[in-house]
Amino acid sequence: MSGKTKTRFTTLDVTAMVAELRSKLVGLRINNIYDLNTKTYVFKLTRSEQKEFLILESGVRFHTTSMNAEKNKIPSPFTMKLRKYLREKRLEDVQQIGVERVVDFTFGREDSEYHILLELYASGNLILTDGHYKILALIRSHEFNEEIKTAVGETYPFEQAANLKLESFRTDSEYISDLINQEPAQNKAEDQEDAKSTTTEQANKNKKGSKEKNAGASKKDGKKENQKQAKDKDKNKKNIKKVKDILFKLLPCFHQSMIDQLLKDKDLNPNTKASEEHIAVLQEIANESIEFLKAFAQSKPTGYLSYKTIETEESSTVDKENKPAEINQEPQEPQEVKTAPKEWIKYLEFSPIPLKTSDKVKELNSFDKAVDEFFTKHDLPDAQKN
Repeated sequence: MSGKTKTRFTTLDVTAMVAELRSKLVGLRINNIYDLNTKTYVFKLTRSEQKEFLILESGVRFHTTSMNAEKNKIPSPFTMKLRKYLREKRLEDVQQIGVERVVDFTFGREDSEYHILLELYASGNLILTDGHYKILALIRSHEFNEEIKTAVGETYPFEQAANLKLESFRTDSEYISDLINQEPAQNKAEDQEDAKSTTTEQANKNKKGSKEKNAGASKKDGKKENQKQAKDKDKNKKNIKKVKDILFKLLPCFHQSMIDQLLKDKDLNPNTKASEEHIAVLQEIANESIEFLKAFAQSKPTGYLSYKTIETEESSTVDKENKPAEINQEPQEPQEVKTAPKEWIKYLEFSPIPLKTSDKVKELNSFDKAVDEFFTKHDLPDAQKN
């Protein structure tokens, strides 16, 4: 990534942060909970002299923070519900659900066990459940169908909301071949619709006879033919499967920029049309990536921040000399005095692995610290970022 600012966690970020926070926070107790806004909550955890502030933002991020953020003076009903069930409970575990962007925080044990589920995909969610994952409170309700819902009183629908698991990923050559050669279901439906339309048109023509009575019919048919050709051309474009599309189906937990980088590392253009000759390299990349994810989940990653420096030039307007103008002397224009350029850092991306970018990169000994620094810079007012 270069130039664009990252805005939320990827699967790899979740894996790295879960590993770090599990060793840092498990065993601490909830002292209090605050809300910064309708999507962002701060959990104060303590043990003896240790004090940590865990920030959870629905759909975006989670990490500990050193920033003393301004909290809402009156806690929201959701915050009050969290305090009711979780205050004084001990954090027992932090887990990533499969390879999803969903994190499960377990508080308390046995009959006093509760869970906070943080969803970091799409619109996100923050959900409080009991020990059996029955939903007690949440930021927003969601309906998958008439029977399956994410709502108070329902059991959290893991199969629909968080079902990506490494062991279920297929990388065999037969499966990759099928992905390359199969016709998309959407195109099959369009073909059936086109066939139906063509049959109807032919039947109408037969009714009219061989000679067209309408003088504009020929022009109308020509227009239809042009529309059909344009549609066929568009359909052909859709049918062209790129290697990046196939790899994304093999590794659905990876974001697009990472998929592109994995292909470039093998000297393969991500936009290359996929064919049978790419099966071996796609299989190799997928298998290597799966093994990397397994090992990465047990590691203690460092943090990397890409950034650029922005120069601002401050100036002030002053009189050349601090004395009144003499009689009959033209008034002198105030002179602008420029100070030395002032630099400030604009962070672009955070990552638990080294960044391949043309931007400057800063390395920290903790991914948690890197993420906190990244978002703290964004959360501060402009005047305080310098």
